[in-house]
Amino acid sequence: RPRLRRIVGEAPRIRHERDPQVLGDLGVKRARLQSGWARTEKGKGQYDWSVVDALFDAARRMGYGYDRLLVNFLQVPNWLSSAPDSLPASERCYYAPKSMAPWADFIRAAVRRYPDMQYVELWNEPHLPGYSKFWNSSPRQFVELLKSGYDAAKTEKPNITVVMVKPGELAKTMEIGNALEDLQKAVGGYIEAFYP
Repeated sequence: RPRLRRIVGEAPRIRHERDPQVLGDLGVKRARLQSGWARTEKGKGQYDWSVVDALFDAARRMGYGYDRLLVNFLQVPNWLSSAPDSLPASERCYYAPKSMAPWADFIRAAVRRYPDMQYVELWNEPHLPGYSKFWNSSPRQFVELLKSGYDAAKTEKPNITVVMVKPGELAKTMEIGNALEDLQKAVGGYIEAFYP
C-alpha cells in the first residue's frame, strides 16, 4: 500500500493502481497521474503502455476522469540518456536526452493514445537541488525539452493545457530569475498554467 506522504498535499499523485482508492477515501477532488517515459519506451519507438493504461483505468474506476487528472511524464529512457555511462539507470533517467526528437515522438504518441487528456505536465520538479531534483542537465536543455514537448502536445491536440510547477521557485533555482516574467521569457510562453 502506498505511503500517505506520496499522495497528500498540493499535488497528490497517482503512481500505483491502489492510489485512486486512497485519494477517493480522503476526499481528494483532483490528482496527478505520474508515469515514466523510461518504463514506457524501452527501445526507440517501442512503446509499452501497460503501466500507464493501468493507472488511467484505476483512476477512472474511482471517478477520476480526464478533467480531474494532471498527467505527468518524466524520466529519460536509458538508451537515450546523456548521463555518464557509469551511472545506474535510476540516475541516468534525470539527464537530458541525447536528442529531443524521441521525447517529442513520445509526447505525440501519448496524446494520441489518451486523446481525452486535458492537462499534461512535461517533467517533474527539475528545480529542487538537494531535495527532489529530477533534472541534472542545464536549464537551457530543460527549456529545449519543455518547448519540444509543448509543440508535440499542441500538434496532436491544440486545446491541451501544458502545466508546470510554481514559476518563482523554478526560475530562481534554475538560475533563470525570480519573476514569472523571466521564466515566461526564457521558455517563450511554452507553459500555460502553474500549480503551487
